[in-house]
Amino acid sequence: MAQNAGAWHFGGVVWYDNNRNGVREPGESGVPGVTVEVRKCSDNTIVTSAVTASDGSFLFSDSIVPRPGNYQVRFAKIPAGYVFTQQIYPPPTNGTVVSTVDR
Repeated sequence: MAQNAGAWHFGGVVWYDNNRNGVREPGESGVPGVTVEVRKCSDNTIVTSAVTASDGSFLFSDSIVPRPGNYQVRFAKIPAGYVFTQQIYPPPTNGTVVSTVDR
């Protein structure tokens, strides 16, 4: 499939961080059903949202979130009793999945 050279996408995965170290490790399953919102930084309006898949993954592209723009990602409908894990930022460049969420 042909893709515009300027096209982009971003996404991630929501998972149960069993040992709360901010690193996704074997045996830590994805969390389905979490709502992920993309909001404009200028006025906090929702541009779009997605619900995490059965493996906890989500993905947005420029066909949904226009460029240029300043956006923030927020998570809603997190399972009761769960909170965000330790943030690791900047993320490592070796492909390790880490938490970059700070709220």
